[in-house]
Amino acid sequence: MKNFILLILTSSFIIGFGKLYAQNVGISDNPSFTTPNYLLHLHRNAASGIMFQMTNTSSGTTGTDGFYINMGAGFEVSLINRENANIGLYTNNLQRAIISSYGFALNNSTYINFSSTLGDGGYGLRSNLGVLEYKNSGGSWSPFPSPPPIPGNVEWWIRPTGEFYIRPALNPNARVFDDGQDFGYFYEGSNDVGAFFSGSDMGAVSTRSSASDLPGWTSDDFPFDDGGDGDIDNTDLLTWSGFYAYGNYYVGQTGIGVLDAGIRGIALDDNGGTNSSWPVAGVLGEVLYDDSGWSGEYGQQGVYGWNSAPPGAGEFCSGVLGRTSQTGAFSAGVVGYYSNTVGNLTTCFTSSQSYGLIGTSTDGGRFFGATYGLYTTGNSYGIYSTGSPTGGYYTGTTRCLYNYFDGNSYSYIGGSNTDPSNTNYFYKNSGTTTDNDNTIYAYKTRSAQNDGISYAYSGTNEAIQGYVYWGDVYNFGVSGHNYNDYNRTGGVIGAVSGGTYWGSLGYKSSGGTTYGGYFTSTGTGLGKSTLYTSAGIAAHGGLLGADIHGDVYGLYVEGNNYAIYSHGDVIRDGLDVHLQASNEEFRSTGDGNMNVLYTSVSTDVTIQTCGTGQLINGLCYISFNDVFKSTVSDSEPIVISVTLTQSCSNSLFIESSDKNGFTVRENNEGSSNSSFMFIAIGKRAGFESPELPNEIVSSDYNLKMKQGLKNDNNIADDANGLYYENGELYVGKHSSVTTISDSKDSGAIETENAAAVQLLEKERTKTRDRVLRKQEKESNKKKKNEK
Repeated sequence: MKNFILLILTSSFIIGFGKLYAQNVGISDNPSFTTPNYLLHLHRNAASGIMFQMTNTSSGTTGTDGFYINMGAGFEVSLINRENANIGLYTNNLQRAIISSYGFALNNSTYINFSSTLGDGGYGLRSNLGVLEYKNSGGSWSPFPSPPPIPGNVEWWIRPTGEFYIRPALNPNARVFDDGQDFGYFYEGSNDVGAFFSGSDMGAVSTRSSASDLPGWTSDDFPFDDGGDGDIDNTDLLTWSGFYAYGNYYVGQTGIGVLDAGIRGIALDDNGGTNSSWPVAGVLGEVLYDDSGWSGEYGQQGVYGWNSAPPGAGEFCSGVLGRTSQTGAFSAGVVGYYSNTVGNLTTCFTSSQSYGLIGTSTDGGRFFGATYGLYTTGNSYGIYSTGSPTGGYYTGTTRCLYNYFDGNSYSYIGGSNTDPSNTNYFYKNSGTTTDNDNTIYAYKTRSAQNDGISYAYSGTNEAIQGYVYWGDVYNFGVSGHNYNDYNRTGGVIGAVSGGTYWGSLGYKSSGGTTYGGYFTSTGTGLGKSTLYTSAGIAAHGGLLGADIHGDVYGLYVEGNNYAIYSHGDVIRDGLDVHLQASNEEFRSTGDGNMNVLYTSVSTDVTIQTCGTGQLINGLCYISFNDVFKSTVSDSEPIVISVTLTQSCSNSLFIESSDKNGFTVRENNEGSSNSSFMFIAIGKRAGFESPELPNEIVSSDYNLKMKQGLKNDNNIADDANGLYYENGELYVGKHSSVTTISDSKDSGAIETENAAAVQLLEKERTKTRDRVLRKQEKESNKKKKNEK
């Protein structure tokens, strides 16, 4: 039976002006479908079915031929090619993608974008000449990394959430840390051996320096020869070993043992030594220095033992423990001796001058010099001496040195039983009212002038020097604290020997006012001197010369010739107020209030003058005073205002003007002889177009200063800091002052600013020579006058 398609034409045709117009056309098997929505609307009265089919002579005409567009149940739309061929997607007559039996393919240089921006400007995926690339929003196109070119399965490494390391996905114990962490590689597992390194010459190499510093390797070489330069680098040859550790400045290897030794050294040899005369050693320590001699201030130790446990009553705790089971000659627990050649231990017993230290069970220790440098015996005290009740010292379990010198005063050297935090403790209970009473007195003199060369710790000479190697928080080179119960007291004072000028830190004045710092150099007494040479305080700074804050008043300044002289611009964001007494009696008695005067302001830098003039037959020339002439700009016009003080038939006008003066003339060729007043205002020469620094005129300048500068007496809140760089003011701490070096070297610190020190010494020599020449010239002049 033939199938029929019901064609419902709901369109009407309109013919006009030679053209044919049609409305929407609908095709449906449902007679009730009478209103198509589009120019061509296909509708089937069923839940699913083929909605559109295209065939040709090659594909055939059956239901399994051609190309279909189908809308099935649930509104699922399908594109179906029933033939053995692909579906191509085209734009601009170019094929962009292919759907085949193998999947979905994009042509080269085609994009998959995930935003409304298409092509290279968007983000997503693309093929760039056969290389797959991706791009994140706001990023750039980057190729996908290729898998590692190794056989077998690829192992994925992951970074756990909140951690600073990566690890294999299937092994949580192996961890590789990023740069800056405590470890480079860390393994935490149940293995009996944490790490095993095997090698023919070297088992493992560990260094704190760069790889280029590693030396070469050779067979046994005792003692080590570094070429006399006091350094180990790639020009040296080291003995092969199981493990090599090298620290460029600090510790090369650290060993920690909980129950046993941190590092154990074992030497096995029953022939007497590894070389002909070198002794068998479980641990070998060597010290190297260059040919110029020793360097540094802490000496050099071949082996150094340090028991750094906190103070306590622990027994059998030693920095270095030497033990021997041999009772024969030349056997000892610890032996130290001097020798500049390698030899057997019998060398140390040949002369008393060679002994460094021999410790036995009965003697506290022997320190040998030509005869005896120091000799002590006994089990109670290493050193014990007494010299009547007024003096003496001894050492025991609690004190390295105890000095008792009167009934109330004593000192502990090397520790205190009252406060373990004190390395040296000095106590004095003053029982006298004598002045110049001190607990510690340091006196320095010299037989010839001994100048320092700089302000560095190694360039100054002093009676007492306080030096802190690490500048930790609340650490100070010298500390002076005082209860300040009475007035005229302070924590620290610095003064000339006669006390005519001095400064004190932590000071309480005669009026009971407390100061962080109090400085004076005006001398004593009530008389006035005609000679003034000193200054009370000087402040020099890179960013700020002085930072002064007052909760009530900021700064009170007094001076006879002037109170404040500012060499440079004065900038304020408040009022400029002047106070003036009404009369001389008021100024002398101080009764009543001062008159308040305010300074006039201007948007330009101006200078003004004023005066009076007199017309003569309607004409007058006014010459400015010399100060106005020399300071007013000659490139900018001068504004002049003239006011008549007498009746005049006509008004006045300025006929001409310049920086020297101006001419006033009466209008209408008048000939009056009236008087007048004038005001002239001009711009200051050199300040016609002033420019202030941008950071100062910025509205956030005060906010930056408040954030950067705070009162350090409030220890709960830190200042953010300020620094000025490249014309900009920043709140914060510059990296140059926040970076803390972990590789301090005392030798390097000793020679810091060497060039500046040498230059200072040259200038000091020039000054000294100039002073000597002047003194010699004055002496010759004096002798000549005496003749």
